[in-house]
Amino acid sequence: MNINDPFGRMDARQERDYQSLRHALQQAGLSDPRQAAAQLDKIRKRGIIGVCVTIPLTLILMLLIPEARVVFIALGALLVLWIINATRKGQLYLQRYINEELTPARAHDDTPPTP
Repeated sequence: MNINDPFGRMDARQERDYQSLRHALQQAGLSDPRQAAAQLDKIRKRGIIGVCVTIPLTLILMLLIPEARVVFIALGALLVLWIINATRKGQLYLQRYINEELTPARAHDDTPPTP
């Protein structure tokens, strides 16, 4: 039993999210590990661009409207954290897809690896 998730709700939600992404990737025809690696790189670059746009925009808004500085700091920080979290989850799910579906040695092998 996980003390942070005693009823397994977060694990079930993450599994649903992964299965949804897996289905979408299969529908899109992503079957080449090189394409998937390129997608991983795109996810990382988009995350970096998102953070690099959000921080200066927040600073500019803080300078233009100093009365709402606290609001802009809070919203900017929240947006940066959301971008980082979404990017991280996307990379983890895509890496799992690569490992489970696109790796030749394990793609057709249903037996778990021996330790």
